[in-house]
Amino acid sequence: MNDESQSQNKPWTGLTVPDRYGVFLWWPHEGTQWIHPDDIELCEQLIPSSRIFLCERLNAEFSRYVYGELSIRLRPSMWLEIEVDGYHIGDRVEIRSQMGKRRPRIATIEEMLFNRHAGRIEYYLRVNENRLERPLFFEDVQPAFNLDEPMSLRQRALVDRSRLGLG
Repeated sequence: MNDESQSQNKPWTGLTVPDRYGVFLWWPHEGTQWIHPDDIELCEQLIPSSRIFLCERLNAEFSRYVYGELSIRLRPSMWLEIEVDGYHIGDRVEIRSQMGKRRPRIATIEEMLFNRHAGRIEYYLRVNENRLERPLFFEDVQPAFNLDEPMSLRQRALVDRSRLGLG
């Protein structure tokens, strides 16, 4: 999802609310009454897991939890809120060479998973049609943008964060 489509999906409240991210490492409640009836089957496939969801407030009853192109609607439930590095699924990144240890390439973030043992995000990348088997971390990648298009505010923040080594 790009910045523009994300902002179009959020209800307008007149206030800027920071994005919230988190994981459902366990099934939050007994039963399924906390899940929107249309989303039960998908929810059972996605939760529990270490997938990092973006939480968007829909109304007083439900919030939308987005993972790439997938979304589920849930009533407030137990999840572990985490701080993200600024990348989203679908972002283009350059794999850093790490002083010649890796071949630098342009890739797309396919999955973002929370490694609870390391307490950080693992990025699974796709280079062309091939998914890389090993995950990479924030310090292993840097933003890659089309130079013919202006950068969004989120992209500028990513570049600044990457330059400063803030992960």
